[in-house]
Amino acid sequence: MRKLTAYLFVVMTLLPLAALSQDTVNTAQLACAALKKDCLDSAFVLVNSALSEKITPRRMLLKGDIEFQRNNYAAAARCYLAADKMRAGISGVKTAEAYALAGMIDSAFVALNAYCTTADRISSAKISANLAFETLKSDLRWQNVENQKDINPALKQLETAEHLINTNRKGNAFELINKVIKSHPSYHKAWYLRALAYQGDHNYKSAQSDIEHAIKLRSKNALYINTLAEILFAQQKYSKAVETWIEAIKLDEMMIESYLGVAKSLLLNKDYEGAEKYARLYLLMFNDNAEAVSILTESLAQQGDCMTALKVLNSAKKKDAMFYRSRGIIYLKSETYQFAIDDFNRAIDLDRTLYDIYMHRGLAYYMLGKKDDAKRDWNTAVKNRVYKANDYLEKYR
Repeated sequence: MRKLTAYLFVVMTLLPLAALSQDTVNTAQLACAALKKDCLDSAFVLVNSALSEKITPRRMLLKGDIEFQRNNYAAAARCYLAADKMRAGISGVKTAEAYALAGMIDSAFVALNAYCTTADRISSAKISANLAFETLKSDLRWQNVENQKDINPALKQLETAEHLINTNRKGNAFELINKVIKSHPSYHKAWYLRALAYQGDHNYKSAQSDIEHAIKLRSKNALYINTLAEILFAQQKYSKAVETWIEAIKLDEMMIESYLGVAKSLLLNKDYEGAEKYARLYLLMFNDNAEAVSILTESLAQQGDCMTALKVLNSAKKKDAMFYRSRGIIYLKSETYQFAIDDFNRAIDLDRTLYDIYMHRGLAYYMLGKKDDAKRDWNTAVKNRVYKANDYLEKYR
Protein backbone atom coordinates (compact mmCIF):
# COMPACT_ATOMS: atom_id res chain seq x y z
CA MET A 1 0.00 0.00 0.00
CA ARG A 2 2.91 2.31 0.75
CA LYS A 3 4.28 1.80 -2.81
CA LEU A 4 0.86 2.57 -4.26
CA THR A 5 0.55 5.79 -2.23
CA ALA A 6 4.01 6.90 -3.31
CA TYR A 7 3.25 6.13 -6.96
CA LEU A 8 0.00 8.08 -6.92
CA PHE A 9 1.74 10.97 -5.15
CA VAL A 10 4.32 11.16 -7.94
CA VAL A 11 1.58 11.06 -10.57
CA MET A 12 -0.47 13.83 -8.97
CA THR A 13 2.62 15.96 -8.29
CA LEU A 14 4.02 15.79 -11.82
CA LEU A 15 0.75 15.88 -13.73
CA PRO A 16 0.40 19.71 -13.86
CA LEU A 17 3.82 19.94 -15.57
CA ALA A 18 2.66 18.03 -18.61
CA ALA A 19 -0.04 20.11 -20.29
CA LEU A 20 0.47 20.46 -24.04
CA SER A 21 -1.22 19.81 -27.37
CA GLN A 22 -1.37 16.06 -26.71
CA ASP A 23 -3.03 16.96 -23.38
CA THR A 24 -1.52 14.64 -20.78
CA VAL A 25 -1.15 11.00 -20.03
CA ASN A 26 -4.44 9.53 -18.87
CA THR A 27 -5.24 7.08 -16.11
CA ALA A 28 -5.32 4.09 -18.45
CA GLN A 29 -1.84 4.94 -19.72
CA LEU A 30 -0.58 5.22 -16.15
CA ALA A 31 -2.09 1.80 -15.47
CA CYS A 32 -0.32 0.37 -18.52
CA ALA A 33 2.99 1.85 -17.37
CA ALA A 34 2.49 0.45 -13.86
CA LEU A 35 1.90 -3.00 -15.36
CA LYS A 36 5.10 -2.72 -17.41
CA LYS A 37 6.97 -1.89 -14.19
CA ASP A 38 5.34 -4.83 -12.35
CA CYS A 39 3.59 -2.45 -9.95
CA LEU A 40 0.50 -4.66 -10.05
CA ASP A 41 -1.39 -3.15 -7.11
CA SER A 42 -0.97 0.35 -8.56
CA ALA A 43 -1.95 -0.88 -12.01
CA PHE A 44 -5.11 -2.51 -10.62
CA VAL A 45 -6.26 0.67 -8.86
CA LEU A 46 -5.49 2.84 -11.88
CA VAL A 47 -7.20 0.61 -14.45
CA ASN A 48 -10.36 0.46 -12.35
CA SER A 49 -10.30 4.24 -12.19
CA ALA A 50 -9.83 4.39 -15.98
CA LEU A 51 -12.77 2.05 -16.55
CA SER A 52 -14.94 4.16 -14.26
CA GLU A 53 -14.17 7.12 -16.55
CA LYS A 54 -14.77 5.23 -19.79
CA ILE A 55 -15.19 1.58 -20.74
CA THR A 56 -13.36 0.64 -23.93
CA PRO A 57 -12.20 -2.72 -25.32
CA ARG A 58 -8.56 -1.67 -24.94
CA ARG A 59 -8.98 -0.74 -21.28
CA MET A 60 -10.88 -3.95 -20.58
CA LEU A 61 -8.09 -5.90 -22.27
CA LEU A 62 -5.55 -4.06 -20.10
CA LYS A 63 -7.46 -5.00 -16.96
CA GLY A 64 -7.43 -8.61 -18.16
CA ASP A 65 -3.64 -8.45 -18.52
CA ILE A 66 -3.30 -7.02 -15.02
CA GLU A 67 -5.56 -9.68 -13.52
CA PHE A 68 -3.63 -12.35 -15.43
CA GLN A 69 -0.32 -11.14 -13.99
CA ARG A 70 -1.88 -11.15 -10.52
CA ASN A 71 -2.81 -14.82 -11.12
CA ASN A 72 -6.51 -13.96 -10.94
CA TYR A 73 -7.19 -16.04 -14.03
CA ALA A 74 -10.99 -16.27 -13.79
CA ALA A 75 -11.25 -12.47 -13.48
CA ALA A 76 -8.80 -12.08 -16.37
CA ALA A 77 -10.93 -14.40 -18.53
CA ARG A 78 -14.05 -12.33 -17.86
CA CYS A 79 -12.21 -9.16 -18.86
CA TYR A 80 -10.82 -10.72 -22.05
CA LEU A 81 -14.24 -12.08 -22.97
CA ALA A 82 -15.84 -8.66 -22.44
CA ALA A 83 -13.14 -6.99 -24.57
CA ASP A 84 -13.56 -9.57 -27.34
CA LYS A 85 -17.32 -9.12 -27.41
CA MET A 86 -17.00 -5.34 -27.58
CA ARG A 87 -14.62 -5.64 -30.53
CA ALA A 88 -15.87 -8.57 -32.57
CA GLY A 89 -18.25 -10.75 -30.57
CA ILE A 90 -15.84 -13.69 -30.47
CA SER A 91 -13.59 -15.26 -27.85
CA GLY A 92 -9.83 -14.88 -28.23
CA VAL A 93 -6.98 -17.17 -27.32
CA LYS A 94 -6.18 -15.14 -24.19
CA THR A 95 -9.66 -15.88 -22.89
CA ALA A 96 -9.09 -19.60 -23.39
CA GLU A 97 -5.67 -19.43 -21.70
CA ALA A 98 -7.07 -17.64 -18.65
CA TYR A 99 -9.99 -20.07 -18.29
CA ALA A 100 -7.63 -23.04 -18.60
CA LEU A 101 -5.28 -21.69 -15.92
CA ALA A 102 -8.28 -20.98 -13.69
CA GLY A 103 -9.29 -24.63 -13.95
CA MET A 104 -12.56 -23.70 -15.66
CA ILE A 105 -12.24 -26.47 -18.25
CA ASP A 106 -15.67 -26.21 -19.89
CA SER A 107 -15.33 -22.46 -20.39
CA ALA A 108 -11.79 -22.94 -21.72
CA PHE A 109 -12.99 -25.34 -24.41
CA VAL A 110 -15.87 -23.04 -25.40
CA ALA A 111 -13.43 -20.13 -25.78
CA LEU A 112 -10.82 -22.22 -27.55
CA ASN A 113 -13.27 -23.74 -30.03
CA ALA A 114 -14.61 -20.26 -30.80
CA TYR A 115 -11.08 -18.97 -31.35
CA CYS A 116 -10.23 -21.88 -33.68
CA THR A 117 -12.97 -20.75 -36.08
CA THR A 118 -11.47 -17.27 -36.56
CA ALA A 119 -9.61 -16.39 -39.74
CA ASP A 120 -6.59 -14.77 -38.09
CA ARG A 121 -5.82 -17.47 -35.53
CA ILE A 122 -2.43 -19.07 -35.01
CA SER A 123 -1.66 -22.58 -36.26
CA SER A 124 -2.75 -25.75 -34.47
CA ALA A 125 0.89 -26.55 -33.71
CA LYS A 126 1.32 -23.25 -31.89
CA ILE A 127 -1.92 -23.79 -29.96
CA SER A 128 -0.78 -27.24 -28.95
CA ALA A 129 2.60 -25.88 -27.80
CA ASN A 130 0.92 -23.36 -25.48
CA LEU A 131 1.70 -24.49 -21.93
CA ALA A 132 -1.51 -22.91 -20.62
CA PHE A 133 -3.45 -25.68 -22.34
CA GLU A 134 -1.57 -28.63 -20.81
CA THR A 135 -4.43 -29.35 -18.40
CA LEU A 136 -6.86 -29.64 -21.34
CA LYS A 137 -4.96 -32.31 -23.25
CA SER A 138 -6.20 -35.22 -21.11
CA ASP A 139 -9.79 -34.28 -21.93
CA LEU A 140 -11.47 -36.01 -24.88
CA ARG A 141 -12.53 -32.63 -26.23
CA TRP A 142 -8.90 -31.72 -26.94
CA GLN A 143 -9.07 -33.95 -30.00
CA ASN A 144 -11.75 -31.65 -31.40
CA VAL A 145 -9.35 -28.72 -31.04
CA GLU A 146 -6.57 -30.57 -32.84
CA ASN A 147 -8.99 -31.69 -35.56
CA GLN A 148 -10.01 -28.14 -36.36
CA LYS A 149 -9.12 -27.17 -39.89
CA ASP A 150 -5.66 -25.62 -39.74
CA ILE A 151 -4.90 -22.14 -40.97
CA ASN A 152 -4.03 -21.94 -44.64
CA PRO A 153 -0.41 -22.58 -45.70
CA ALA A 154 0.26 -18.90 -46.45
CA LEU A 155 -0.58 -17.83 -42.89
CA LYS A 156 1.53 -20.69 -41.53
CA GLN A 157 4.44 -19.40 -43.63
CA LEU A 158 3.97 -15.94 -42.14
CA GLU A 159 3.98 -17.45 -38.66
CA THR A 160 7.30 -19.12 -39.47
CA ALA A 161 8.67 -15.95 -41.05
CA GLU A 162 7.82 -13.93 -37.94
CA HIS A 163 9.73 -16.43 -35.81
CA LEU A 164 12.71 -16.17 -38.17
CA ILE A 165 12.70 -12.37 -37.94
CA ASN A 166 12.51 -12.52 -34.14
CA THR A 167 15.49 -14.86 -34.09
CA ASN A 168 17.49 -12.68 -36.51
CA ARG A 169 17.26 -15.03 -39.50
CA LYS A 170 15.86 -12.48 -41.93
CA GLY A 171 17.24 -14.09 -45.10
CA ASN A 172 14.98 -17.12 -44.80
CA ALA A 173 12.12 -14.88 -43.71
CA PHE A 174 12.32 -12.82 -46.90
CA GLU A 175 12.00 -15.96 -48.99
CA LEU A 176 8.80 -17.05 -47.21
CA ILE A 177 7.24 -13.58 -47.14
CA ASN A 178 7.91 -12.95 -50.82
CA LYS A 179 6.07 -16.16 -51.69
CA VAL A 180 3.07 -15.10 -49.61
CA ILE A 181 2.98 -11.61 -51.12
CA LYS A 182 3.11 -13.08 -54.61
CA SER A 183 0.20 -15.46 -53.95
CA HIS A 184 -1.79 -13.30 -51.47
CA PRO A 185 -0.99 -9.61 -52.07
CA SER A 186 -3.90 -8.52 -49.85
CA TYR A 187 -2.36 -10.05 -46.68
CA HIS A 188 -1.45 -6.92 -44.73
CA LYS A 189 0.65 -8.86 -42.20
CA ALA A 190 2.96 -10.08 -44.97
CA TRP A 191 3.80 -6.50 -45.92
CA TYR A 192 4.24 -5.60 -42.24
CA LEU A 193 6.63 -8.48 -41.61
CA ARG A 194 8.69 -7.70 -44.69
CA ALA A 195 8.90 -4.10 -43.52
CA LEU A 196 10.29 -5.37 -40.19
CA ALA A 197 12.84 -7.49 -42.03
CA TYR A 198 13.93 -4.53 -44.17
CA GLN A 199 14.08 -2.36 -41.06
CA GLY A 200 16.36 -4.89 -39.39
CA ASP A 201 18.66 -4.68 -42.43
CA HIS A 202 18.64 -0.84 -42.29
CA ASN A 203 16.94 -0.75 -45.70
CA TYR A 204 14.58 1.98 -44.59
CA LYS A 205 13.35 3.05 -48.01
CA SER A 206 11.99 -0.45 -48.75
CA ALA A 207 10.74 -0.77 -45.17
CA GLN A 208 8.77 2.46 -45.48
CA SER A 209 7.24 1.40 -48.79
CA ASP A 210 6.09 -1.94 -47.34
CA ILE A 211 4.71 -0.57 -44.07
CA GLU A 212 2.80 2.15 -45.93
CA HIS A 213 1.24 -0.57 -48.09
CA ALA A 214 0.33 -2.56 -44.97
CA ILE A 215 -1.35 0.55 -43.54
CA LYS A 216 -3.22 1.04 -46.81
CA LEU A 217 -4.60 -2.48 -46.42
CA ARG A 218 -5.29 -2.08 -42.68
CA SER A 219 -5.65 1.64 -42.04
CA LYS A 220 -6.55 1.61 -38.34
CA ASN A 221 -3.70 -0.59 -37.12
CA ALA A 222 -1.82 1.38 -34.46
CA LEU A 223 1.07 -1.10 -34.41
CA TYR A 224 1.71 -0.60 -38.12
CA ILE A 225 1.53 3.17 -37.75
CA ASN A 226 3.93 3.06 -34.81
CA THR A 227 6.34 0.99 -36.93
CA LEU A 228 6.12 3.57 -39.72
CA ALA A 229 7.09 6.26 -37.18
CA GLU A 230 10.16 4.24 -36.16
CA ILE A 231 11.20 3.88 -39.80
CA LEU A 232 10.70 7.59 -40.46
CA PHE A 233 12.78 8.39 -37.37
CA ALA A 234 15.59 6.14 -38.62
CA GLN A 235 15.61 8.18 -41.85
CA GLN A 236 15.84 11.43 -39.84
CA LYS A 237 12.36 12.50 -41.00
CA TYR A 238 11.65 13.81 -37.54
CA SER A 239 8.63 16.06 -38.17
CA LYS A 240 6.81 13.30 -40.01
CA ALA A 241 7.78 10.79 -37.33
CA VAL A 242 6.23 13.02 -34.65
CA GLU A 243 2.95 13.26 -36.58
CA THR A 244 2.89 9.51 -37.11
CA TRP A 245 3.61 8.61 -33.49
CA ILE A 246 0.84 10.94 -32.31
CA GLU A 247 -1.52 9.28 -34.78
CA ALA A 248 -0.62 5.90 -33.26
CA ILE A 249 -1.37 7.19 -29.74
CA LYS A 250 -4.75 8.51 -30.88
CA LEU A 251 -5.64 5.12 -32.36
CA ASP A 252 -4.45 3.16 -29.33
CA GLU A 253 -3.91 4.98 -26.07
CA MET A 254 -1.70 2.13 -24.82
CA MET A 255 1.03 2.99 -27.35
CA ILE A 256 2.79 4.72 -24.49
CA GLU A 257 6.33 4.14 -25.84
CA SER A 258 5.36 6.52 -28.65
CA TYR A 259 5.71 9.44 -26.22
CA LEU A 260 9.43 8.71 -25.96
CA GLY A 261 9.70 8.56 -29.75
CA VAL A 262 8.03 11.96 -30.04
CA ALA A 263 10.39 13.43 -27.43
CA LYS A 264 13.47 12.08 -29.25
CA SER A 265 12.25 13.36 -32.60
CA LEU A 266 11.49 16.84 -31.27
CA LEU A 267 14.91 17.04 -29.62
CA LEU A 268 16.70 16.09 -32.83
CA ASN A 269 14.48 18.53 -34.74
CA LYS A 270 15.64 21.25 -32.32
CA ASP A 271 12.16 21.80 -30.90
CA TYR A 272 13.53 21.86 -27.37
CA GLU A 273 10.38 23.08 -25.66
CA GLY A 274 8.33 20.33 -27.26
CA ALA A 275 10.99 17.74 -26.40
CA GLU A 276 10.94 18.86 -22.78
CA LYS A 277 7.17 18.53 -22.58
CA TYR A 278 7.01 15.06 -24.11
CA ALA A 279 9.93 13.86 -22.01
CA ARG A 280 7.99 15.02 -18.94
CA LEU A 281 4.93 13.15 -20.19
CA TYR A 282 6.93 9.96 -20.53
CA LEU A 283 8.47 10.48 -17.11
CA LEU A 284 4.99 10.65 -15.61
CA MET A 285 4.69 7.00 -16.57
CA PHE A 286 8.33 5.90 -16.18
CA ASN A 287 9.85 8.33 -13.69
CA ASP A 288 13.29 6.69 -13.63
CA ASN A 289 13.78 6.12 -17.37
CA ALA A 290 17.36 7.12 -18.18
CA GLU A 291 16.69 8.00 -21.82
CA ALA A 292 13.75 10.26 -20.97
CA VAL A 293 15.80 11.99 -18.26
CA SER A 294 18.56 12.48 -20.83
CA ILE A 295 16.14 14.05 -23.32
CA LEU A 296 14.66 16.29 -20.63
CA THR A 297 18.02 17.51 -19.37
CA GLU A 298 19.40 18.07 -22.86
CA SER A 299 16.30 20.02 -23.91
CA LEU A 300 16.56 22.17 -20.77
CA ALA A 301 20.25 22.78 -21.41
CA GLN A 302 19.56 23.73 -25.04
CA GLN A 303 17.02 26.26 -23.76
CA GLY A 304 19.79 27.76 -21.59
CA ASP A 305 18.52 26.40 -18.27
CA CYS A 306 21.60 24.38 -17.33
CA MET A 307 21.00 24.71 -13.59
CA THR A 308 17.58 23.06 -13.78
CA ALA A 309 19.01 20.43 -16.11
CA LEU A 310 21.68 19.56 -13.54
CA LYS A 311 19.11 19.41 -10.74
CA VAL A 312 16.95 17.02 -12.76
CA LEU A 313 19.95 14.89 -13.64
CA ASN A 314 21.31 14.75 -10.11
CA SER A 315 17.97 13.33 -8.94
CA ALA A 316 18.61 10.24 -11.10
CA LYS A 317 19.36 7.09 -9.11
CA LYS A 318 21.78 5.48 -11.58
CA LYS A 319 25.15 6.88 -12.56
CA ASP A 320 25.27 4.97 -15.85
CA ALA A 321 26.45 5.82 -19.36
CA MET A 322 23.31 7.86 -20.09
CA PHE A 323 23.89 9.89 -16.92
CA TYR A 324 27.43 10.87 -17.94
CA ARG A 325 26.34 11.48 -21.54
CA SER A 326 23.61 13.86 -20.32
CA ARG A 327 25.87 15.67 -17.87
CA GLY A 328 28.52 15.99 -20.54
CA ILE A 329 26.00 17.70 -22.84
CA ILE A 330 25.05 20.12 -20.04
CA TYR A 331 28.73 20.95 -19.47
CA LEU A 332 29.18 21.35 -23.24
CA LYS A 333 26.28 23.80 -23.38
CA SER A 334 27.63 25.73 -20.39
CA GLU A 335 31.05 25.92 -22.12
CA THR A 336 32.95 23.93 -19.49
CA TYR A 337 34.51 21.81 -22.19
CA GLN A 338 37.06 19.77 -20.23
CA PHE A 339 34.37 18.70 -17.75
CA ALA A 340 32.25 17.70 -20.77
CA ILE A 341 35.08 15.61 -22.24
CA ASP A 342 35.70 13.89 -18.90
CA ASP A 343 32.04 12.86 -18.67
CA PHE A 344 31.88 11.77 -22.30
CA ASN A 345 34.95 9.58 -21.64
CA ARG A 346 33.17 7.97 -18.68
CA ALA A 347 30.07 7.36 -20.80
CA ILE A 348 32.07 5.73 -23.59
CA ASP A 349 33.88 3.50 -21.08
CA LEU A 350 30.50 2.29 -19.79
CA ASP A 351 28.74 1.89 -23.15
CA ARG A 352 30.60 2.01 -26.44
CA THR A 353 27.37 1.77 -28.46
CA LEU A 354 26.25 5.33 -27.66
CA TYR A 355 27.87 6.62 -30.82
CA ASP A 356 26.37 10.10 -30.69
CA ILE A 357 28.70 10.79 -27.77
CA TYR A 358 31.57 10.96 -30.28
CA MET A 359 29.75 13.77 -32.05
CA HIS A 360 29.35 15.75 -28.80
CA ARG A 361 32.89 15.02 -27.59
CA GLY A 362 34.21 16.11 -30.97
CA LEU A 363 32.62 19.53 -30.51
CA ALA A 364 34.13 19.86 -27.04
CA TYR A 365 37.55 18.95 -28.44
CA TYR A 366 37.15 21.51 -31.22
CA MET A 367 36.24 24.25 -28.77
CA LEU A 368 39.47 23.50 -26.87
CA GLY A 369 41.44 23.79 -30.12
CA LYS A 370 42.03 20.02 -30.49
CA LYS A 371 40.89 19.87 -34.11
CA ASP A 372 42.43 16.49 -35.01
CA ASP A 373 40.73 14.84 -32.03
CA ALA A 374 37.47 16.53 -33.00
CA LYS A 375 37.58 15.31 -36.60
CA ARG A 376 38.48 11.78 -35.50
CA ASP A 377 35.44 11.69 -33.20
CA TRP A 378 33.11 13.10 -35.85
CA ASN A 379 34.29 10.53 -38.39
CA THR A 380 33.72 7.76 -35.84
CA ALA A 381 30.19 9.05 -35.30
CA VAL A 382 29.44 9.12 -39.05
CA LYS A 383 30.81 5.59 -39.54
CA ASN A 384 28.28 4.46 -36.94
CA ARG A 385 25.31 6.17 -38.64
CA VAL A 386 25.29 9.37 -36.57
CA TYR A 387 25.06 11.38 -39.76
CA LYS A 388 24.41 14.65 -37.95
CA ALA A 389 28.18 14.72 -37.26
CA ASN A 390 28.63 15.47 -40.97
CA ASP A 391 27.33 18.97 -40.23
CA TYR A 392 30.33 19.59 -37.96
CA LEU A 393 32.77 18.12 -40.48
CA GLU A 394 31.40 20.49 -43.11
CA LYS A 395 31.23 23.52 -40.81
CA TYR A 396 34.68 23.14 -39.22
CA ARG A 397 36.85 21.96 -42.11
